[in-house]
Amino acid sequence: MALISCGSPDVDELIMDAFNLRKSGELELAANKLTKALKHDPGVKQALYQRGIVYIELKRFEESIEDFSSLLELDPGNTDALLHRGVAFGRINNLKKAQIDFDEVLRLSPGDIEALYNRGYVRIHLGNFEGAADDFNSFLSHRSLNPEAHLFRGVSRVKIGEVVAGCEDINQAIRLGHEGAKRAFQDFCSPLQ
Repeated sequence: MALISCGSPDVDELIMDAFNLRKSGELELAANKLTKALKHDPGVKQALYQRGIVYIELKRFEESIEDFSSLLELDPGNTDALLHRGVAFGRINNLKKAQIDFDEVLRLSPGDIEALYNRGYVRIHLGNFEGAADDFNSFLSHRSLNPEAHLFRGVSRVKIGEVVAGCEDINQAIRLGHEGAKRAFQDFCSPLQ
């Protein structure tokens, strides 16, 4: 979401200050600036979005969910807000709500690779390995050198009985430098040798 003017110079300045503070790692100060902007005008979409992002970075996931939910009341089709609210739901282990948000992003913006990746991850944890493999197939068609996606697709494939293809994916994750893939290879593929 690009920074745009909300019409109030004071609020615009607070949002720009917060944006710069966030870039420099001053997350608490950024959150405070955005809270001030929202006190001036609680309906400023840009401030809700930016503060939601800052709250994710601060690991204040419930507050992030509140901001993205407020933004979605104002702008129901905002796929960035849906995506990030889904991420926040995932971080508090509310995986079903996370999947609902990722599903909605993909309904509104088919092929959104961030939503595909995140939904695939959630599907693994919900035990939907076939759906996860499909999501990572789509993701990898755009980002073929992502080691985590190869690992997750590999594990999903093994779980649905595509053991050879799954182990090939896990091996590709190792070649791409994913350290955790070595453990997955031992767990899922070494007994085959």
